[in-house]
Amino acid sequence: MPFRWITSAVALVLPAACAGMCTSSVDCGLNGECDVETGLCDCDAGWKSDNCTKLDFQPAGWGPERQAFMTNRSSWGGNAVLGPDGLYHLFFSEMDQEGLHEYQSYSQATHAVSKSLFGPYERREVIKQAMSHNVQPQVGSDGAVYIYMIHRTPYPDAEPHGPLMVGRADTVDGPWEWVLPEMLGLDGAKVAPDFPVDNPSAILYANGSALLMTRNSAMWTAESWRGPYHLFSDDVLGCGCSLCACSVEDPFIWQSPRGLHMLAHDHEPFDFHKQVTAYAFTTDVSGRSGWTFSWWPAATAEAIAFDDGTNHAFCSQQRPQVHFDSVAKDGVQHGRMVAFFTGVQHGALTEKTKECGNNNQNSSEHNPYLDYSFTMAMPFADRKKPTINLI
Repeated sequence: MPFRWITSAVALVLPAACAGMCTSSVDCGLNGECDVETGLCDCDAGWKSDNCTKLDFQPAGWGPERQAFMTNRSSWGGNAVLGPDGLYHLFFSEMDQEGLHEYQSYSQATHAVSKSLFGPYERREVIKQAMSHNVQPQVGSDGAVYIYMIHRTPYPDAEPHGPLMVGRADTVDGPWEWVLPEMLGLDGAKVAPDFPVDNPSAILYANGSALLMTRNSAMWTAESWRGPYHLFSDDVLGCGCSLCACSVEDPFIWQSPRGLHMLAHDHEPFDFHKQVTAYAFTTDVSGRSGWTFSWWPAATAEAIAFDDGTNHAFCSQQRPQVHFDSVAKDGVQHGRMVAFFTGVQHGALTEKTKECGNNNQNSSEHNPYLDYSFTMAMPFADRKKPTINLI
């Protein structure tokens, strides 16, 4: 697609920004170091391209026995936490019945375990009944497990945009303390019920404070995970729906020693938008300024390679989350990207939601519904280290 400037606070990254002319890690997307002698970027594990803004994968395992949660229940992404028992604990969004189309009524927060980060995971328990969606877990600086998601009383035929729910447990096995934090808008008043606070992703700091991003790149701060959360921008990327330039949802944010990073599912301006992962970054760790948005996909699902030699197209790949090989220290992630968790639907690429959500490539012996979805784990490549054994 052609690259274009837009009138916003967001900088436009040109594809050749690092081709023989980088001067700092900013020119490498904050995902690598610049070799000033050659002007070339040396990308971190999991990243590639001249300016280190495209995700780099190795072939994933395929099939129910080699994927995260490819069972007779539809699910829609999550992330894993390594427990003190040496097992990986997956917390994810699962449909209690039927396919993905019933998520607004039947999505629940579920816990599963596996000896392998990449699965398969064995379902253990439901930790929060429907409707609980957009599950995103992490380990805090205090060693506790935190889950950000949305939760409400189920009712059909309504798009859920909140309210935010946050859970905390001392261990992966609970018990869980659940709170519905107060959400305060730019004017200091409670946000309107229709303000989208879904797709929550947070960074937790040792002093107990939190930095939160929600749908459409709205950003919030709180002195405690319990809230209240104060909105400081309803579109920090400056390219949201009001400009019809991009449409960011499902953000996953983290802080590295270089700055803040975001991966998200993005509808616009990409072709076949339901299977695009986009990337943005800033050196401002407050998240208030300096965001750069890459106007080309960090990853797509049009031809994902698996280690049995097959390639599969997924008409929808959303809810991107990254598993690192270490826990963040005071909110700062020093670890290596190891696994990419998403929710996917098998099928040919299409711009039409119904054609993607209901097709014969989705239904299988695992699930009879045409809009079956599952949680997929993909290993990141590391050109500098041995590849990961998926078995």
